Amino acid sequence: MRGRAAFSGLERPTWADYLLGLFFLLLAAFCLFWSAGRIGGQGVQAEIISDGRSLGFFPLDVTEEILVEQGGYSNTLCLGQGQVFVRSADCPDQYCVRHAPIRREGESIVCLPARLVIRIQGGEEAAWDAISK
Repeated sequence: MRGRAAFSGLERPTWADYLLGLFFLLLAAFCLFWSAGRIGGQGVQAEIISDGRSLGFFPLDVTEEILVEQGGYSNTLCLGQGQVFVRSADCPDQYCVRHAPIRREGESIVCLPARLVIRIQGGEEAAWDAISK
């Protein structure tokens, strides 16, 4: 073994070895972007639930007004610019109308008299507050 390297039996990498390495690097990059929601993700959406039934998921990058009528009440929802809010409602307390626009994952607006829930899915997580710490 004098004068010989311990790994002298290994051959130099071929072009196929480089291609295989490049394939695994691209696969790792794809998995990273996919898990971050950049590829194949639906983006930020508002789920509208009326009387316990989901009316669907609505993207917040499209400006849209939705009228939801339930239980003798009607609510007008405004979606767009990455947020959603209740523009008008004929419920007696008007808490849903006075609620600030929502845009982060987990935030919601609830109108109890109309049995309406609007919640955000697929956005950035809401910041910690004093109660949840």
